[in-house]
Amino acid sequence: MQTKTKTAAAATTEVLTTEVLTIEQLNAQIVQANLLIAQYKDEAKLKVAAIDAQIATHLEAIATLKTERAQYNIFNVGTKAVGTNTSNKKAMNAGVGVYIKGLIADGLSNKEILPKVHAQYGNDNTTYACVAWYRNKVNKAAAAASFLSQL
Repeated sequence: MQTKTKTAAAATTEVLTTEVLTIEQLNAQIVQANLLIAQYKDEAKLKVAAIDAQIATHLEAIATLKTERAQYNIFNVGTKAVGTNTSNKKAMNAGVGVYIKGLIADGLSNKEILPKVHAQYGNDNTTYACVAWYRNKVNKAAAAASFLSQL
């Protein structure tokens, strides 16, 4: 009978030991999971900070474009359009780039910008491709500024 009692006691001890190890293993896994969560939160904060920096750069570019447009509009107050009655193509389109960049900064689409340019300058020389070229130029400038700010 003593042998059975010793065997039962040994089995109970073994079960308790196994349960203790399992709880210790679970606790270790919880600690490890908490460390990973903290690491992911830190990485997310860094990504948010990088995105915030990019947004700030783009906002600065937009502000610059708006300032350029405002300066351009000051010089053209009261005029119908720059060079409307001239045959010189260059004079007719003087300042169109600054005007287009300003409209881009205001969030207008290429299709919305084109009729405004035609109305402002009184010609059809500016095409959809021209507007797209200026938009690409603005985007490249903003991307370059963003890249430089990350250095």
